Amino acid sequence: MRISRIATDEAPPELRPLLEGFYRQRGNVPNMFRGMAHRPEILRTMLAHYRAVMQEGAVSAKLKELLAVRVSQINLCDY
Repeated sequence: MRISRIATDEAPPELRPLLEGFYRQRGNVPNMFRGMAHRPEILRTMLAHYRAVMQEGAVSAKLKELLAVRVSQINLCDY
């Protein structure tokens, strides 16, 4: 069974600003966040965790993103 990916315009109204903010920042909304939109409380905490991991630290956000894409490719996973 696959979990559907909720489009921003189909998301609950309270989640739309979160997904729209992601789109403005990145130019897209990653599929994992679209899937998590089924559970708003999980999406909110996951976004906070994602920002803490991806925006902080000595490694650049760009390199972290490239690593995530490569790991997804190696695992034949849609990122």
